[in-house]
Amino acid sequence: MNFIRRKLGRKLLLLLGLIILMTMLAMQHFFAMHERNIILQQNAQARQEQIFGIINGLRAIMLAGHAELAMSYADQLKQTPGFVDFHILRTNGVEAFKDNKTIDDINWRRNRLLFELKNHEEADRILSEDRLLFLKQTPLQEIFYYQEKGKHNEPLETFLIAIRNDRECHICHGNTEAVRGVVKLTTSLAATEVAIQEAIWRSMVYLTIFMIILLFLLYWIIRIMILRPIQQMDGAMNRIAQGELNSKAEVSGIDEFANIATTFNNMAEQVLLAYNGIQQERNKLATVILSVREGIVITDNLGNVVLINPAMESILNKTREQIIQQGFFHILDDSNYLENIINNRNTHAPNIVYYNSMVLDVYATSILNNEGILIGNAALLRDVSEEKKLENELRQKIHELETTRHVLIESEKLASIGRLVAGIAHEVNTPIGVAYSASTQLQEESKSIVTMLQQEAVDVDALITSIGIVDSVAALVVRNLRRAFELIQSFKRISIDQSSEVKRIYRVGDVVHDVLMSLHNHFKKTSINMDIACPDDLEVTGIPGYLHQILTNLLMNSLTHGFAGGRLSGRIKMQFSTDGHILNFIYSDSGVGMSEDTIKKAFEPFFTTNREAGGSGLGLYICYNLIVNSLGGKILLSSTPGDGVRFECRWPIGS
Repeated sequence: MNFIRRKLGRKLLLLLGLIILMTMLAMQHFFAMHERNIILQQNAQARQEQIFGIINGLRAIMLAGHAELAMSYADQLKQTPGFVDFHILRTNGVEAFKDNKTIDDINWRRNRLLFELKNHEEADRILSEDRLLFLKQTPLQEIFYYQEKGKHNEPLETFLIAIRNDRECHICHGNTEAVRGVVKLTTSLAATEVAIQEAIWRSMVYLTIFMIILLFLLYWIIRIMILRPIQQMDGAMNRIAQGELNSKAEVSGIDEFANIATTFNNMAEQVLLAYNGIQQERNKLATVILSVREGIVITDNLGNVVLINPAMESILNKTREQIIQQGFFHILDDSNYLENIINNRNTHAPNIVYYNSMVLDVYATSILNNEGILIGNAALLRDVSEEKKLENELRQKIHELETTRHVLIESEKLASIGRLVAGIAHEVNTPIGVAYSASTQLQEESKSIVTMLQQEAVDVDALITSIGIVDSVAALVVRNLRRAFELIQSFKRISIDQSSEVKRIYRVGDVVHDVLMSLHNHFKKTSINMDIACPDDLEVTGIPGYLHQILTNLLMNSLTHGFAGGRLSGRIKMQFSTDGHILNFIYSDSGVGMSEDTIKKAFEPFFTTNREAGGSGLGLYICYNLIVNSLGGKILLSSTPGDGVRFECRWPIGS
């Protein structure tokens, strides 16, 4: 079996031989059966022709009325070579001419003693009733035959043919029956079987010779057209496997093997290019490993150190021989340190180690192949002493910047409160001044009334006029004092909300009203219209000071940047609504808008487009910080140059 398994040609030849053998056996069986059927059909046809001749001869004898001669004729046929048995039967399967039934019937029909009666009668049944069914199932002009086995198990073929009751037979046998008898002829098929066997053997010999010739031709074709190209390819592959990467397979012809050889050669060229590329990359990698500042050490699967770069010797202040002698797991002071890192699979994050007054980042890992089998270990040491120093300095600077940022934010809040105080003071000054002037006039009118009342004759009309003036002036004083009171109350609420971060229930509309009142001094001389859409009963739970700061910064941002400090006219819209426990706030203006670059930086701290006018760049940053970080919401900014800005804000609120 090894002899067969080692060679592809032998495998193909064996496989094709088996296929051809099975095909030939099937063909031999088919031809044998075909030959057998032909011989049997020829034999049956010959026997049928012979039987028709016998029937015609017997018919002539019986029409002549020679019954004894018919019996003798039947006995002689039994002695004919190839004939095993011959009988002339009635339609009931009983042999004719053995009794007086037919003689009596004929004598009665002819009304005279035409035939002498037999002294000894026999009534042998030759055919069973089931065999006589052919008289009903087979046309009279056809022969019914079947095969059976003889006494010595020899093959026999029996023919049955009906004897028709023709017109010339009616005079003796009447015309009531279409058949007046049956001829039974049994022949031996032994000679036929011999002929069949000879034909089968001849076909087997011919097919065997044909199969041998075909196998030889197939072997020659396989060897020349298949095995030789495969052997050439195998040789080229072996040469490449042994390192001869320049080897090429021979290309001959234009068939599939030629295409395979061409493809193989192209693949060999690609392998050669890839190998050269790998060698170049390997050289580059070796150069990098030897030149990098990080120390690298690699072992094999047995733990033996196989690679150490110069940086490792410099970092550890040890020679290559010392590192190899100490071993991979002992390159640091703690002998278990690297082993613990590898066992914990901590390969993604560095481990900080203090070694010889240096700060080292340590990476260590196991090297596994595709099957997960250990093939080595690797460690990388990196001196980060200077980086750690810079990191500490940077952390200190960041802390200082954070402190400065908080100071600036608080300063911005104080500036906002300052603007609020200035605005409230300016707003309160007007009604107080009016009230003061009116009270002065009221005092003068009171003195005038007293003077008129002290006179002996009082001018009633003048008195009524003075009293009317007093009433008007008093009403003016009340109105202005009420205005001043409202402004002071609004300032009080704003100052409390700005300085307190305690949650409470408040009306959103009240906060909007207070903010607009506090900023009235900034907007009253502009052509900017306010469009406020806020339900009167909209109450939320939260810190109202946050909303004060958000609205103040957005309004001042629109005034300063969107409307050029109030020199441009336009409209500001504010819409408030709730969605469950979410407050939706949409703020938009029709100002100059923002460019795409400005939108990207709008929420960054200290970014401003109005630095020359004293802008701090913290307005929108404070809004973003309050909405996103303090309130846990979202703010989206959209704008187009020349088409204003739109802020969509959402944050959760208490019920």
